[in-house]
Amino acid sequence: MNDELQKLQDKIVVLLRTVYDPEIPVNIYDLG
Repeated sequence: MNDELQKLQDKIVVLLRTVYDPEIPVNIYDLG
């Protein structure tokens, strides 16, 4: 179960890194 949760979390982080704020050149994950 823990491995599945970690894999899901990793996929979510990858997707969040693709979402950018149009006013600043930083993805929302790194922005916080």
